[in-house]
Parts: sequence; structure tokens; C-alpha cells
Amino acid sequence: MGALIDQDALLERVSGDAEFLAHMVAVFVADVPVRIEALKSAIAHADAHAVERAAHSLKGALATMAADEAAAEALRLEQAGRSGALVEAKNLLAGLERRVARVSDALRELAERLSEAAAG
Repeated sequence: MGALIDQDALLERVSGDAEFLAHMVAVFVADVPVRIEALKSAIAHADAHAVERAAHSLKGALATMAADEAAAEALRLEQAGRSGALVEAKNLLAGLERRVARVSDALRELAERLSEAAAG
């Protein structure tokens, strides 16, 4: 398994601005539980189209944060929703939820490390 996030790509996206990255991370971390709950609800309600839309949204957020492997998992979940494979979607969501938690932790650690370096 590769890195959870591509730190170089992410830093390039924010032009090395630690403060802006910290803001992006805070928004991402606050938003992820909402997106995960939307996926759980869509699966529980057997709404394949809503699974597809919610997974697509999560995929975009993960890609923005340079979490390419997690974004690829979200793509698989999006495709499961598109094809109506809700049992597969439920199984994919369990793994994706764990990976997204690890991505969130890695992003918080990176933002903290950069903020400390900028301050010191």
C-alpha cells in the first residue's frame, strides 16, 4: 500500500501555505463524517443513485487532498452505486471509512507539522 496522501502534490496545491493547508484540512475533516453518513443512509435506503452521488462527492474531496488511493476506493464505491450493486457498496464503504479515518489523521499531522515549522 502506498502513502495515504501525496504530501508533495498537496503542498504544491497550496503553494506551501501552511495556514491555508490547515484550513483545508479542517474543512475536510469536518465534512467527511457528513459524507460518510450520506453514504450509509443511501445504502440503508437502497438508493443506488444517492450512493453514486455521495461517493462521487467524497472521491472529489479525497482527490483534492491528494489521497489518491482513497479516491480510487471511492471511485469503486461510486461505480457500485452506478451499477446498483448495493451489497458491494456496503462492503466497500466499510473499508473506505477506515481508510478515510487514516487519511484524516495523516492530514491533521501534516498540517500540524507544517504550522509548527512555520511558527518556529
